[in-house]
This record gives sequence, C-alpha cells and structure tokens, in this order.
Amino acid sequence: MEAELSRLEPRIGRNKAIVAIARKLVYHAHAIGQENRPDGQSVGEYVRQQLGRLNIGADLDAIQWSRRTIPMPESSLH
Repeated sequence: MEAELSRLEPRIGRNKAIVAIARKLVYHAHAIGQENRPDGQSVGEYVRQQLGRLNIGADLDAIQWSRRTIPMPESSLH
C-alpha cells in the first residue's frame, strides 16, 4: 500500500490518495470476510488498523463505500 500511496499522491494529492487506499482496504476486508480478519474485527476496525500500520489516515472518521458509510474507530495516531 505504501507504493500505492507514492503512485497516487503526486497525481491526486495526499488526502484523496489516502481515501482511495482506505476504500481498497474496505473492499479487501469484505472480500476476506469477518471470520478471516484478525480477532473478528469489523470492517472499520480492520481498515483503521491497516491505515495505522502505514501511519496515515488518522483524520478519517468514516469512509463512503458504494452506498454505505463505514464508521472508523478513533485513531491512536492523534
């Protein structure tokens, strides 16, 4: 995902690149299913954890994905 951020950021800006990565993580979280996410995490928890590993997205409080709004738990990066 770090490579994805480096690829997208110059073209669309840092904030939009972070949102694009978060949406990809939401898709991935759904694809692997709750039973395969660590500790049965919710989609928001999984995305928050992955963004935290990348040290990005601390300001995201929700992600629009399709017609849904995925709430995000508070970041420990603040």
